[in-house]
Amino acid sequence: MQNLCPTNHPPYGLMDTFSWQNMHNLVLRLAAQPHPKVKAILDFHSFWLTTTSDAWYRANGTTIVRIDFTVNAKLTQHLDMLFGYSHFFAGAYLADTGASDDADFAYLMLTLNY
Repeated sequence: MQNLCPTNHPPYGLMDTFSWQNMHNLVLRLAAQPHPKVKAILDFHSFWLTTTSDAWYRANGTTIVRIDFTVNAKLTQHLDMLFGYSHFFAGAYLADTGASDDADFAYLMLTLNY
């Protein structure tokens, strides 16, 4: 199956490490709202290939257990802040087939609503 819109944030995590090809994804989501204006989400993803006779595809279409953590805060009526951090644990499959380094990804986003 070809992924026509390769932004995979909602189903496969924030790092866009995977494309919707030759893979399975199991997700455990923990969410908390410690304050009416603050929401935190922690996602644990476990990925595995449908078949090892095919490749592992990235979101951009080339080949090669992630954790996603986000905090969304409403700073003012018109300003939201979103902080995110993701860590990818490379695992045994990547160690057996090539580059096997873990990866980190962090970002800070401000949204002005008017």
